[in-house]
Amino acid sequence: MGKAKVYNRKDPFYHRAKQEGYRSRASYKLIEIDEEFGVLKKGARILDLGAWPGGWMQVAAERVGNTGLVVGIDLKEINPIGSENSVVLQGDASDDANIEKLHQLSPGGYDAVLSDMSPNLTGIKEADRAASEGCAELTLFIAQKMLRPGGTMVVKVFKSNEAQLFVKTLQPLFNSIRRLELDATRKSSNEFYVVATGFKPQS
Repeated sequence: MGKAKVYNRKDPFYHRAKQEGYRSRASYKLIEIDEEFGVLKKGARILDLGAWPGGWMQVAAERVGNTGLVVGIDLKEINPIGSENSVVLQGDASDDANIEKLHQLSPGGYDAVLSDMSPNLTGIKEADRAASEGCAELTLFIAQKMLRPGGTMVVKVFKSNEAQLFVKTLQPLFNSIRRLELDATRKSSNEFYVVATGFKPQS
């Protein structure tokens, strides 16, 4: 009987994040996405869903610059990332009160909605797939309310039949939809990212 794979939290991206001052190894996922798609333009207004602990916010704030804005929201409390162009909120992004706060922070909408959300996994395959799908659906729900026309949505999805159906639902809403498997993703993970550009609001 073969040995089970050992989960190594402290891989090279973990150590690199510590050295470079990022809160999470996941920061390098957003860097990789941005280098291919140019999501984080100077002056852009970015909404980061499920933003705890703030690694994606750090990258976004650096790249959009002082004229941009990065808003992060999570059920967990996010420690401020220490930049004047960032705002952290705690709570459920789908609550009406929080939706109103997000609108107030950027009344003209957001250029990009990002989500690296993952559910709390149970080990029960069917339940975990449903929870993962729920995170993706929540991201789309918020994106449809918050994105400017022509905006971009970046969302983490886990490989499944449900994920394929989710990607198909995006086709009427965006000009381009790309799947991306990242170098910074752990080799044991079955995640991929959907980068949907050219948002087309539905009447």
